[in-house]
Amino acid sequence: MAQILAGRLYGWPEFSDDGQDIWLIHLEEPGFFMRVVEPPAEDPDADGDGEEDGDAAADGLVRLPEARIAFANRSGLALGNLVFFEPRPADMAVVAQAIAGMVAAIEDDMVLDLIGITTRGYAPAQTRVELEDMPTGYLIGSLYDSDEGLVGDDAWVAHLGPPPFALMASDITQEDVADEAIWATVDGDRVLTGLIWLSSLACAPEELRRIAGEAAALLRDSEDPTAD
Repeated sequence: MAQILAGRLYGWPEFSDDGQDIWLIHLEEPGFFMRVVEPPAEDPDADGDGEEDGDAAADGLVRLPEARIAFANRSGLALGNLVFFEPRPADMAVVAQAIAGMVAAIEDDMVLDLIGITTRGYAPAQTRVELEDMPTGYLIGSLYDSDEGLVGDDAWVAHLGPPPFALMASDITQEDVADEAIWATVDGDRVLTGLIWLSSLACAPEELRRIAGEAAALLRDSEDPTAD
């Protein structure tokens, strides 16, 4: 099982215009993200005899940051630019399972509808996020579970860091949410809660509330059809 946040990037103008780059984040250990990118050029050796197992396959996982994975059912889309939120040892079997979950998310029609690829389009940045980069901004999207599919229709917001974390927009009239678990108000009865840290980094509650307030404002703007 893998829990994936699929959505659009906001708040990093040096990298991409708001809402034009599509990212997927693994919300469990190890925390990492990938981006929807242009598909790789056709590989004349892609339909080989399948002998690249064992050490070669493991080496391929080491090279995942440079890999691009084309989707079987989504022409013109690929998954690439894998970056971990922090450099520490990771179970590559778990990473591979999470990547499979990301592929499944993009191939899920309900996820694509919520992201709005067909209705809003997208224009991925032509540059890569490099390992030494410090991503900023927020990802606004939906939660996908590789076993259960799309998890509800609540919006999720991830702060890309530092420190990286994710929050869910919950309706407090429908959910029993403790006051201390609320980090910001989105609008009306919706609040940001359900904190998930995406690395070993953290911050003081006051700073977390400040960042969550920015996330709530971006979420409101992203949902406003009259916003620029």
